[in-house]
Amino acid sequence: MSKDRIRPLLKAKSSVRWLGWHAFRRGLATNLHALGVDDMTIQRILRHSNVSVTQDCYIKTLPASVTTAMGQIWSFVQ
Repeated sequence: MSKDRIRPLLKAKSSVRWLGWHAFRRGLATNLHALGVDDMTIQRILRHSNVSVTQDCYIKTLPASVTTAMGQIWSFVQ
């Protein structure tokens, strides 16, 4: 599925590179968490049997200073 649908769509619509299902799921969990979705709901979306797997391996929180610095780097390289 990623070769047939996801990669061509990303290539045609943006400069985002497909890094695999784990990166996709980790990004999904992190972004849902940043949007205020509770961890139990994220666990259910990712279909983990235990919420600690979701929290320990998939949800990555970053301090605002890191996010700001990465935004500055991103705008510099574009």
